[in-house]
Amino acid sequence: MVQLESSYLTKKTTLDEVLRENTYDGVAFGYANDDWERLLAKMQPGDELWCFEPPSKHVIQMWGVALVRMGNVVSTVITSVG
Repeated sequence: MVQLESSYLTKKTTLDEVLRENTYDGVAFGYANDDWERLLAKMQPGDELWCFEPPSKHVIQMWGVALVRMGNVVSTVITSVG
């Protein structure tokens, strides 16, 4: 598993917004639903959801949603890789 650097985090978001933007044919995160379910199972009170994207073209190119606890990335769902 690749540890996501905090430099990838771009925007704090909400559960409702994440689901609104990432539900396909009624399934949250479509093909990545298992990853989403694992992320949800790890959520604790006070955790945050953040969108992430590559900070530059010179690093691993991936986009998605991160579960952040006390400033540390706990889990991710990758929605796109370039």
